[in-house]
Amino acid sequence: MAAHFGEDAEHWAAIGYLHDYDYERYPEEHLQHTAEPLTEAGLTQEEVRAILSHGYGVCSDVEPVTNLEKSLYTVDELTGIIGACARMRPNGLHDLEVSSFMNSRTRSLPPSATGSSSRAAAPCWAWT
Repeated sequence: MAAHFGEDAEHWAAIGYLHDYDYERYPEEHLQHTAEPLTEAGLTQEEVRAILSHGYGVCSDVEPVTNLEKSLYTVDELTGIIGACARMRPNGLHDLEVSSFMNSRTRSLPPSATGSSSRAAAPCWAWT
């Protein structure tokens, strides 16, 4: 996605690697133990903000506004859903068609999800 926006792909990848920095140790307090250690490790405020924004509306009040933040927010949800789908299929993702994935995911959402984000309708951790 970085290339699409004319941004540094390696930098975006590094932020992606760090985005769940505290999740394994503090799953119930995700992102509450992130800013200070990453700042002390040398990340900029913009980088820390991007990481915090991926939990917007769930475990963070940092709204994604930059292309990096919006991309991380979106891709985090999408990869969670795709990973869950792969675990439910005998062949994983090997023979999955995009159209069948989209149809199976949208059929399982509640009617209230129409027009709302997947995060509001079905958080990715509810699928795993």
